[in-house]
Amino acid sequence: MWDRIKEFFVGGEGPPIIIEPVKFEDGLLRFKCQEKLKLKATKLYAPSKIGHIEVQMEVLSYDKEAELYRGKMKDETFALDAMQMGKRKEFRLETNLPFLTEDVKDKRGVTEDISLSGARLRTSQALNPGSFIGIELKFNDPTIDDLSLRCEVVWCAPTRKGQFHSGVRFFTIEKAQKIVLKRFIQNKVALGM
Repeated sequence: MWDRIKEFFVGGEGPPIIIEPVKFEDGLLRFKCQEKLKLKATKLYAPSKIGHIEVQMEVLSYDKEAELYRGKMKDETFALDAMQMGKRKEFRLETNLPFLTEDVKDKRGVTEDISLSGARLRTSQALNPGSFIGIELKFNDPTIDDLSLRCEVVWCAPTRKGQFHSGVRFFTIEKAQKIVLKRFIQNKVALGM
């Protein structure tokens, strides 16, 4: 009832907000939008083979320099298929895994997700795309040794919480390290975490 009253006085939702998808990487959709978006969950429309489709998007960051937003989609498999965008073949585990690094002032951060070839990191300050950083993943599990990895920063953007998230690729990862990482991911998936 309240929604109907609000719509009468304020008006409907307004015209649909149409985005221009650029690329799907690191579990996020990079896209452009003519309208300025707030960093929050919102309903957007994306082009597809059958016209525009509604996409529920958690808009996470905006890169002013590249004029690109990054967001996490609900029903991502359906949306990516409709937009004819490929999804990476490698599994990404959404997990908040602490890590230590000498490359930020407070010397720590947390992963947002991780795969066998890279991760999305959250830190208190920006990381420079193209630079290399060292991280020590802290598994907080007595059966899994912490991992020290060298990473290449692929992208970085500010989040709405005054932090930064960055996509990194593991630059040098040895076979033994990959086995440890794979075991961690498999254990988390098996436990439904």
